[in-house]
Amino acid sequence: MGEFIPFDKRQGIVVPWAGDKDELLLNINHAEWVVTEDNELHYLVDGGTEKLKIKDSFLVSVRAAYHTTDWVRLYFEEHYPEIDFDKKFETNKPGVFARIQDEYGYEYEEWSQNKLYERLENELAKSGYKIEWD
Repeated sequence: MGEFIPFDKRQGIVVPWAGDKDELLLNINHAEWVVTEDNELHYLVDGGTEKLKIKDSFLVSVRAAYHTTDWVRLYFEEHYPEIDFDKKFETNKPGVFARIQDEYGYEYEEWSQNKLYERLENELAKSGYKIEWD
């Protein structure tokens, strides 16, 4: 297990491409995240490291990138445990998200964005960082 770093000793980082947490949530991704030498937080898409001077990196994801229903499945486990997810949404057939959205809309999206943000914060904290918002 990693070294415990007290909150007041963590190094502040900024997110230059998001003005606040809400904007970051709209763009949060399962990805490799990096902290640059300038203490900026970025996520990498198809590599994208040639312009960044990286001092730290870590992966934030659920299980595997090809498990597209992981977050919505976790949402239903927490909020609708009585539902047999695979049976109700026929996960063995195409169109799972359309069936979910027809009945439940997009209510799982904000929840999943916040869960991913929590994982991002936890990974940052393990390495001694915290996001500083203006």
